[in-house]
Amino acid sequence: MGKKNLPVTDHAVLSWLERVAMVDIEAVRRQIHSETWEALNSGAKRAVVNGTDYRMNGGVVTTVIFGRRNMRPLNWTEGN
Repeated sequence: MGKKNLPVTDHAVLSWLERVAMVDIEAVRRQIHSETWEALNSGAKRAVVNGTDYRMNGGVVTTVIFGRRNMRPLNWTEGN
C-alpha cells in the first residue's frame, strides 16, 4: 500500500483517524509498545511479533513494515 500523490499530510490522516473514525491512537501506541518493549529494552533494531515486523532506532519504534496476514484491511471507498 503506497502513498499516492495526494495533497494530504500524514498528520491530517492521523487526525482524521482519531477525530472522525474515532480510532483510539493512544491505544494503538500502547499496543505497539506492549509488543515491542522487550526488543526496545534490548537495543534491537527489528522485532517480528505475531507476524508484524517492527523497526526501531534509538530506542523508539519508527515504522511497521509488514502487518498480520490474518487481519482484514479496512475497505473505505468513495460513496461509503
